[in-house]
Amino acid sequence: MSENGRVPQIEDVRVWADDQEAIFKALRTSPITKRSKSFNVLALSGGGSEGAFGAGFLTGWSKNGGRPQFDIVTGTSVGALIAPFAFLGKDYDPYLERMFTKEQTNKLIRIAGLDALFGSAVFSNRPLAKMVDRYIDDDLLAQIATEHNKGRLLLVLTTNIDTQRTAIWNMGAIAASDHKDKKALFHQVLLASVSVPGLLPPQLIEVQSGNTKFKEMHVDGGVSGNAMLIPEAMLASSVSPKLRTKPRLYLLMNGKIDREFRLVAPSKIEILERSFGTAIKISTRNTIRSSAQFARANGWQILVAALDANYPVPKQEGGLKQEVLRPLFAEGVQNGQGGRGWKELDF
Repeated sequence: MSENGRVPQIEDVRVWADDQEAIFKALRTSPITKRSKSFNVLALSGGGSEGAFGAGFLTGWSKNGGRPQFDIVTGTSVGALIAPFAFLGKDYDPYLERMFTKEQTNKLIRIAGLDALFGSAVFSNRPLAKMVDRYIDDDLLAQIATEHNKGRLLLVLTTNIDTQRTAIWNMGAIAASDHKDKKALFHQVLLASVSVPGLLPPQLIEVQSGNTKFKEMHVDGGVSGNAMLIPEAMLASSVSPKLRTKPRLYLLMNGKIDREFRLVAPSKIEILERSFGTAIKISTRNTIRSSAQFARANGWQILVAALDANYPVPKQEGGLKQEVLRPLFAEGVQNGQGGRGWKELDF
């Protein structure tokens, strides 16, 4: 076995975010980076139920008329669920609205029976897996493959806890491949990206190293990278990327960037959720700071949109409730359509 296992039947379907050689090779060979005009990158962060804000923001931005086609879309955790529809464009906004305002979201998180005591997670992911199966069907996969073949990139982050590395998955390459189980693999990567450790079960993804096949354990991308504007390997490198033009980077935060005071109840799940959320928020702020410094040093434009620090997000107990998600979606629409949208990053 090796940490350099490869997915059978698909070449270059994923890279490690900290692998400088692989990242810079991908940069050199991508048709996007050779373009003579500026290209657009959208990064969708994690954020749990606050993904409703991001989904609404994209919908409002479409109504505003200023939303561009993104050449690269990256998504982590709930951002990974939004990413395929953001990648395909405004015609797919109704999918996002339905997903966040009309689904029986209170049933997406269900206690996993005895597995909650003896298994790998408190909750079952079966309801969520069924929803993903309904939305990411063969037709949508074919549309993603078509856009991938034009040179556009749809990327999703997971955390491989065997190797303790962030995996960047080329979802368009999966959709366009001849892999016999490509839809199942596509779904599996999305589910892995939202699998909060201890709460939802990890995904075991089959890879091959030499003649040996084994399964890697992948969990929520937010564990190691809650938003990816610029890959970790580039941020850590002293070498500036050689691009013909300068990209415009958009970071859509599914939630708040700022710290938020809240008294935490002394319950196991709430302490776990708050601790995990705190670690991710601190990591995300550090990543944004590093990305902003890198962008400024290279003359790239970077814009951010986030949920207002004063927006009152109530605690949710017993599932994802529509009385919370619908107002978040509406807030996103208002921000995307009105004057409270994208701002120059001052971080």
